[in-house]
Amino acid sequence: MYALSSQIRAARALLGWSISELAARANVSRNTIGLMERNEQARNYSSRQKVAEALEAAGVRIFPREGTQGAGVRFMTVEDEERALRENRAPPSHER
Repeated sequence: MYALSSQIRAARALLGWSISELAARANVSRNTIGLMERNEQARNYSSRQKVAEALEAAGVRIFPREGTQGAGVRFMTVEDEERALRENRAPPSHER
């Protein structure tokens, strides 16, 4: 999943994470997160993928723009968490 700049900011706010926290969890630099949130590093797919994976591992689901529905983020439901577990994207909530 590819995270848009606005989704990164929204997910970080939803989790109450600082830029440093997200950078550490995604294994990217703080500067990279800042650039992404300002949409100044739009071409770096690898870093955006790492960020999206870190957010999903924390229980945030990223929704792409689809048809008339805008892009967004929200906490995963139990069903979403089970789907992520099957796809090996997130640890069980009791292990976080």
